Amino acid sequence: MSKKFAPPEQIFWIYEVKINPGKTEEFVSVARDLMATMEDEPGTVEYRYSLNADRSICHIYERYRDSDGLIAHADNFGRAFSERFAEACSPSRFSVYGAPDDRVRSILHQYGATFLSNIIGPTGS
Repeated sequence: MSKKFAPPEQIFWIYEVKINPGKTEEFVSVARDLMATMEDEPGTVEYRYSLNADRSICHIYERYRDSDGLIAHADNFGRAFSERFAEACSPSRFSVYGAPDDRVRSILHQYGATFLSNIIGPTGS
């Protein structure tokens, strides 16, 4: 079996958030609503929201076809979900992988993103 790297234009992240006290149901509600709209975003390749056992922390994994796909998602998120999301949780760690362009870096930098690059394979040595 051969292991493959993701295409270099794809961007993915792991976003860790802490669920605000008393806001678990609100967080789950906004996450479900958000994931439902992601089905219709052609640039969104994959997404997964995972809660820890006591439902106080969520890891959000999302993968995008390219920078344009990520920007389309960011526009949708900002327009329809950002307020509800911010009321329900607080960011604790935001790690971004791949080769986002300067537009994406500028958008995600506002959310405290740390950008990591490959040490081997696409976009690495």
